[in-house]
Amino acid sequence: MGAEPAPGLNGPGETLTIYRKVIDRNYMSHRQIAEALGGCWLQDSPGRILDLGCGDMEVTSALMRKAPPSIVVAVDGSSSALEEARKRVEAVSTDGRFVNSDLLAFLRGNEGEFDWIIAGFTIHHLTAEEKVEFFALARRHLLSGGSLVLFDCVRPVGMSRDEAVTSYLDWIESDWTAMTDRENELIREHIEESDYPEEPGTLRAMAEEAGFAGWDLLGSWNEDRHVLFRFTGVA
Repeated sequence: MGAEPAPGLNGPGETLTIYRKVIDRNYMSHRQIAEALGGCWLQDSPGRILDLGCGDMEVTSALMRKAPPSIVVAVDGSSSALEEARKRVEAVSTDGRFVNSDLLAFLRGNEGEFDWIIAGFTIHHLTAEEKVEFFALARRHLLSGGSLVLFDCVRPVGMSRDEAVTSYLDWIESDWTAMTDRENELIREHIEESDYPEEPGTLRAMAEEAGFAGWDLLGSWNEDRHVLFRFTGVA
């Protein structure tokens, strides 16, 4: 789940309440994702960061505390989430630009190159065709030697989209014990309408088609429902 208001979620306040509960209880392994990225971040010391579907920048802000970049461009469809992201960026004295936009619209309509592009739990909301476009646009916005960091929901090999959504919802019902009945209902509506996860191999193939020469699977969690990729090799 990203922070953007989505079908089934009743406005930004309710959306952010659920979003923060998921993060605070680590239901989607945000802590492990940040830890897994820490070494790459320190090794690269990226100066220019683009965070797409940033939410309140839970993962990116944890990385920035290790080594602040020179500038962060944060993009999200929720103005409330962007305000929280702004506070986190200001806390590490990094220059920030905060854009209320759909991520594809931003990539299509803006110039600029970045050392790292981060997309966390967001592109599973795109159709397959939009994901292909996302990888192509992301590559164009990366500096030579840059990285596309992608952590997201995926579906098991050979499982249909509907089967994957059902399995995911069953897992939520079993494991997300802090959610109220109302919150579970809204989450279910949102996922059934808006989630289109791909198999991990499909994401790798899309990245290769877009021109990425290398990839690393840096981690997988929650019975391989969530994965962390780093795509590299931009000429």
